[in-house]
Amino acid sequence: MKMKFKRLISIILFLNLFVVLNAFCARRPDWVLGTSKKYPEKDYLTGVGTGETLDAARESARAEISKIFSSKVVQIASETQIETLTKEDKKVKSSGETKSQLKTEVFTEGFLEGIEVPKKWFDKKNKMYYALAVLSREKTRASLSDKISEQEGIIKKQLEIAKLDNSPVDKVRAYSKVLRALDRKTELTSKKLIVDPVIRPKDDLGISRAEIEKLKQEQIEKILFVIVKKDEDVYRTGGVIRNKVAKKGLKVETSTSTPKTSEFFVNTIKYNLELEAMERREDEKWRFYSWRGMIEIKDMRGKKVFASRSLQGQVSNISLNIAKEKAIIEAHKKMGSAMEEMLGEYVYGIK
Repeated sequence: MKMKFKRLISIILFLNLFVVLNAFCARRPDWVLGTSKKYPEKDYLTGVGTGETLDAARESARAEISKIFSSKVVQIASETQIETLTKEDKKVKSSGETKSQLKTEVFTEGFLEGIEVPKKWFDKKNKMYYALAVLSREKTRASLSDKISEQEGIIKKQLEIAKLDNSPVDKVRAYSKVLRALDRKTELTSKKLIVDPVIRPKDDLGISRAEIEKLKQEQIEKILFVIVKKDEDVYRTGGVIRNKVAKKGLKVETSTSTPKTSEFFVNTIKYNLELEAMERREDEKWRFYSWRGMIEIKDMRGKKVFASRSLQGQVSNISLNIAKEKAIIEAHKKMGSAMEEMLGEYVYGIK
């Protein structure tokens, strides 16, 4: 009897444990393990996230989908770049591949558009939140197709502009926009291949990226910037501006007069920097200096203004001389940054 009683107790305990486990499994959603009948792989990309709070679990789930793209997009973009440059010189291939990969990594930072978090679950036993993030392949494919078409429109338009009888600056700006649109298109195409893994379509530009780079550089070689030197450049501002122009890969000279040459497309740069000591009666210990700076990019005759910046600032110090030195340093720093921005907009079309 005792043996039968013990066996009965064991069976009852086992059945109770079985019921408890079944009840737990019934409460636990199927998607917690990474698969979901409601969101099948053929229609959705999914990511499961966990966290001590619901918000943390949601962010973790979104990050799981983002990881899929951040790793695969880089790989596909690199492969695409290699295919594009296979017929080119090896040096061009190497630099192009590296540039594409780095830019793609930047493009894929952050979370993707269209990610939803429709499901959540709280594990009471482990006190852990679960969240399911989903990305519709169909909606994402349609959205990416529209964005790819937009970049293709930019490429086509800017290539037409580059073919016109425009100035070298206009052509460089157009080629620069083409190259940026090509990078963006490559990144978007890579994302599309993840949600829609079909045969990659071939570009019909009739020109390779390496050829566009070459055409762009040929036009850059035709551009000359001439810094019109003031009679007295007391603060040596001209040297600061010259270094910034050279840093952008552009030819630059300094002259007291505008050169007369047909060899280059000449742009003149004029600048001015003024400093003034200031007195503040309410604060006799500190000495103040204000500065005003101006930079202009003009045509060879100095009549048409292509770009300009006006800047100003104020610094202070116990010593009047140190305040003046600080004012010059600050002015040169801000005027140098302004010069780079102006060249980026005017020559390379970077807003």
